[in-house]
Amino acid sequence: MTEASTMALNPRQLHAKAWAEEYELIDRQLSPLGLRAMDELHLGPAGTVIDVGCGTGQTLLQLAERVGQHGLIYGIDISEPLLRVAGQRTSKFENVQLIETDAEVLDLPSGSADAVFSRFGVMSFGDPVAAFSNFHRLLKPKGRLAFCCWRPFRDNELDRFPLHSAGFQSPADETPFSFSDPDYVRTVLASAGFKDIAITLTTKRLRAVTLMQ
Repeated sequence: MTEASTMALNPRQLHAKAWAEEYELIDRQLSPLGLRAMDELHLGPAGTVIDVGCGTGQTLLQLAERVGQHGLIYGIDISEPLLRVAGQRTSKFENVQLIETDAEVLDLPSGSADAVFSRFGVMSFGDPVAAFSNFHRLLKPKGRLAFCCWRPFRDNELDRFPLHSAGFQSPADETPFSFSDPDYVRTVLASAGFKDIAITLTTKRLRAVTLMQ
């Protein structure tokens, strides 16, 4: 990709490009956070899990370990470059299916999933209530939803310090922090039909949100 074509990409495309190129570093950074939320799903063998915003596939591998060869994992992402990497990493797993689509309109059978999981992949929906209503539809009656999202930019040293060092006082794209207000998150999820909503602060820069229908 030329420098001119790179400059023409929008923030989300730039993010996907950087992630695809540096996924090993990002995996090391985010894996402990995702695993903390994943624990809240209480997955057993042969479970069916939907991974929203699966990116380059590390979480798919971690979920596959938990549900075993008789389980089923759907990896959902809107970025073809990220799914290409995920496909390479999960090629040996017949029970991992990748779908390039917006999870907001994911068309799978109602009541087909034991769990919906996401590691920082739920903050960019055009209509969050519609997206989570769809997840609610997809879950079995006792299904669980767990995801990670960022706290406010001002509280997020991981992102704030590099940007300030470069001369920026705010992020170029506020989307990653759209779920930084816990009251807003509760409102979205309750409007989508979820109950027993728990928001847990696990570090200074992370909210792990775990929910149960």
